[in-house]
Formats: sequence, C-alpha cells, structure tokens
Amino acid sequence: MNDAEPQQKKQRVESREDRITRALTPTMYMTSPADSRLRSKEILAALPKDDEEAADIVAMLTFHLSDPKNGLLRAKILDGGITAEQLVRMKEAELANPELQDARRAHAEESSKGKDITELRKAFSTGRAAGLVCPACHSRDANYTVKQLRSGDEPMTKVCYCNKCGVQWQEH
Repeated sequence: MNDAEPQQKKQRVESREDRITRALTPTMYMTSPADSRLRSKEILAALPKDDEEAADIVAMLTFHLSDPKNGLLRAKILDGGITAEQLVRMKEAELANPELQDARRAHAEESSKGKDITELRKAFSTGRAAGLVCPACHSRDANYTVKQLRSGDEPMTKVCYCNKCGVQWQEH
C-alpha cells in the first residue's frame, strides 16, 4: 500500500443502545459505575421505540440528571424510588431541580395574583374565551377568532361572537 494514500479508518457504527447508555451513565454516577450502567440499561428498555422521541427524552434526562443541584432525583433513580418507566414519562417540570421548581411555582403564583383563575380554567375546559363579555347581554359565553382584516403592519382583529344572544363584535 502506498504511504501517500490515506488509510481508511474503520468506523464502528454505534448502536442505539450504546449511544443512550453512553449518554446516561456518566450523569448518574453516585454509587458505583455498575449501578449507573444497570439503571441506564433499564431506562433504555423503557424508552419509546421511536428514535426521535427517545433522543428528545435522553437529551432532557441528561440535562436534568447532570444538574449538580439535582442530587435528589439521581438518588431516587439509583435507589429505585423512581422506576425507569416513570422516569421516561416524567415532564420536564418534574425533572427540574427543587430550587428551579420552587422558582417556577413562585412565578406562577405571582403572575396569577389578581386574576380569576377559575374563569380561565372554565374557559380552557369548555373551549370558550375567558374575559370576553358580550356588549349586548353581558354574558361571558362567547367565542372569538383572530383575523388580519387591515394591512399587514396593523394588529390582528379579534372577531367575537356571543353564544347566548348571537351578537358579533370586533376588538382591535
């Protein structure tokens, strides 16, 4: 073989299992590497078969498990307090470290002060618009759509409809 010719490097194709185990194992080191690898394999088995969805979950887990303030989550995983099936189904808010969870909770409480949350919950559950009051009958049973009625540099127009009396009105 000519020395001038570049030698072809053998590239090992890494399996899905290897990639995921490699990503998760270092983030969970607390007791022993063997325990971490075992938990990583359990998590691998619980992941969805869809590679994109699994990749999103692994990225989220890796981020939260590598957070130095999230030792409690790592400990619960390693001691079996959280099963692999539960872990892969957890929402990002549940995976966050306790300090971040408290900050998010405080922000939600602060931003909801002075607002009628029951009205918003009712609106979400019924599909009706919260905060709309019919100018004719003063009913709160109204829906709306948003349309661009004016030029593109003008704001959208909210076209409202009262479900009780049928009146239509616009808000800009």
